[in-house]
Amino acid sequence: MKQLLQLLLVLGVAALLCGAPTILLPQAGIPVAFPRVQLPAEPIWLEPLFTIGNYEFPFVNTIPSVILADILLLAMAAAAGTAAGRRLKQYRANPKAVDEEGDDLMVPKGWLNAFEAIIEYLYNLVEQVAGHKWAGKVFPLVATIFLFVLTINWLHFLPGVDSVGIIHCAEPGMKGFEVAELGSTGIYRLAFSDEVGPLGADVTYSEEACEEAHHGRTPEEPILYTIAPFMRTASTDLNVTFALAIISMVSVQIFGVRELGFAYFAKFFNLPALKKGPMGYIDLGASVLEIISEIAKVVSLSLRLFGNLFAGTILLFVMMYLIPVGAPIIFFLLEVFIGLMQAFIFGMLTLVFTALAFVGHGDEHH
Repeated sequence: MKQLLQLLLVLGVAALLCGAPTILLPQAGIPVAFPRVQLPAEPIWLEPLFTIGNYEFPFVNTIPSVILADILLLAMAAAAGTAAGRRLKQYRANPKAVDEEGDDLMVPKGWLNAFEAIIEYLYNLVEQVAGHKWAGKVFPLVATIFLFVLTINWLHFLPGVDSVGIIHCAEPGMKGFEVAELGSTGIYRLAFSDEVGPLGADVTYSEEACEEAHHGRTPEEPILYTIAPFMRTASTDLNVTFALAIISMVSVQIFGVRELGFAYFAKFFNLPALKKGPMGYIDLGASVLEIISEIAKVVSLSLRLFGNLFAGTILLFVMMYLIPVGAPIIFFLLEVFIGLMQAFIFGMLTLVFTALAFVGHGDEHH
């Protein structure tokens, strides 16, 4: 109970810090402009990272989020593994050894206890669904997907995510803001005035004017700007969720083939059903529809995660604009729960699809 209260306190403080700039800056006479929300991830730098043929690959702001999530997970796994190995070594030397509080040395403390509890719960769940034979092989996939998705979802609450980045000239068709320098620091913020509201104004100048501003020249007409955040929640990028869904479903097919061999493909091309006569053609047609079903699973997995987290980001921006005091904290806590549930759903669907792949789809034998 004490650890739960500590976790809620940390989450509450984090939510308060995320909403504090919206509350405090206007009271200090600094109006807050809300950055434009767009579907594709924003490129941090104007120049592409590399080019293949006519396709440019920019360094978008969901890449740092993915890299940071990887670093955090690897650091946690290394720390937990090292601590577990040390406790196991002490246990083998003296199975009855206790710590200074009289507790068994094999019982972890603090966040390691919570981390191992999550791992143990996931392993037991995988063993129940996939069976003891495949638990050790399926568990790394399910646990990695769950922990990775949970981490990228919760990185959304770091102060500065979706709000601190590089200011670019707003191109025609976008919403733009004026900019104001913070003292003489060379650091700028988006600002608004009587002509430009807190949600920005439509950009009407030419692309040539924007190009001049990008190269440091002052165009004849006033320029409006937008911000490309250094970090954006990775699960609000359809490329990330789609890649996760492909990894999940490709792994499902691999596990199915490893369990059933080439007989697994009877799920998609049930040629043995032709022995049944005319009814066999119906079974063959139904098996071909399974291919569409597998593709639909990729689409549903990716869109479910993307839709929930992208909608949550928009909801937070809207609530901070409509009711900047108090209410956003409630929605921050709600997003914490949604981020957890979406990670759990993605991992569990991968587990269920894997368990179904272990079941044969050919003729029944009694």
